[in-house]
Amino acid sequence: MMIYLIIIPLFLTILVCIFNGAKDGIYLFLPIFSNESTFIKYKNNKFIFLLPLIGEIVGATFLGEIVLRKIQYGFINTYSLSFNQLYICAIVILTVTLIIFFISSFLPFPISLSHTMIGGLIGAGLFFKLDIFFKNLISTTIVWTITPIFSLISGLILYKVILNFSLKNKKVLKITKITAIIYILSLYIFFLLIFLSKSKLAFYILLSFFSLLFLLFINRILFKKSQNINYSSNENDNLKIEYQKTEHIFSDLSLLILPNVFISHGANDVANSISLLSLLFLSLLKNKIYGNLNLYLLLIFSVILSLSIILNGSKKAEKISKDICKIESSKIFTSYYSLATSAILFSFFGYRISSVYTLTGSYIGIGYARGFSIFNSRLLFTLLISWFITFVISILLSYILFYITKFSGVFLWLSKI
Repeated sequence: MMIYLIIIPLFLTILVCIFNGAKDGIYLFLPIFSNESTFIKYKNNKFIFLLPLIGEIVGATFLGEIVLRKIQYGFINTYSLSFNQLYICAIVILTVTLIIFFISSFLPFPISLSHTMIGGLIGAGLFFKLDIFFKNLISTTIVWTITPIFSLISGLILYKVILNFSLKNKKVLKITKITAIIYILSLYIFFLLIFLSKSKLAFYILLSFFSLLFLLFINRILFKKSQNINYSSNENDNLKIEYQKTEHIFSDLSLLILPNVFISHGANDVANSISLLSLLFLSLLKNKIYGNLNLYLLLIFSVILSLSIILNGSKKAEKISKDICKIESSKIFTSYYSLATSAILFSFFGYRISSVYTLTGSYIGIGYARGFSIFNSRLLFTLLISWFITFVISILLSYILFYITKFSGVFLWLSKI
């Protein structure tokens, strides 16, 4: 009978993955779809949707367990919970997450899955009077605060470099081809070093995958013949033509680092989604588990999450992109680069971060590089306030739902099964 109880949290976990994928997919695909040249170039190419699938699976499978264990055991003493208490925790926290996802559709700022789930865990710790590991909680809240700032700084620095060495140089196209290779190689090497320290298998898989993408990119920018462009006698007109061709290179670069973005996303969000379900399976099956249960769950739910991103998030991003201002390819590349490096770095140390907040931080950095400091300061403040509100509401809402389940007789019903 107990094994059948898993069906409800399993269903709720699937819903969380679907809604999270649809929500995050909008923000992650929106930059590419808001760029007209990139969208036209790749809208009918299914390859663009294969990259998120590969990235989510690789990130979740090989790095997800680091974040998973941090969530499961790093904030409250879950070891002291019985199966019935864990079951109530899973139902309540997953329900709170879905409620906040619904509320977020009416709010003008993004909502983070990590803030909601961890807030729910703290609510569980308060209700069941468990030990709360405040040291880990404080370090995580600090990371939540500095992650968008870290992404802001990296976005600011990188876009300044791109402006000075790739966009403002008189021999812009030649310089851009050289710097583009440096940009992509530095990102790939950084990711390979991260994965080498965790799994040789992951290192060789990524090395093969990155090598293929890099060779395709080299062929495209160095050897593929470009269309004949008639330059005019006006130097300013020629510079505009060179600028457009430069932006086309960054369009290819943005697509090339898309797997890195979703590797970082998969390492965080898949682990966050399945953390409670995994605890339930471990508590129920105990010594009857064959193989690595967490690995199987991470693999299965990475596919579910990535399919939601592709099928739901990308379609919504395409619709929204028609009503917003267009984003240059160089800015898209900068934002993706900052997001990928920031997210994978903190995931490596087991910290759960928000991909959407980190991406927003990179855009603020680009804005600072362009001189929009007043607007960005307000946006950064709104960003930090939004995650604080989400965290607090999750604690309060989960605590209230725990009391409702207690007085509704659910605890008594479970004890009789």
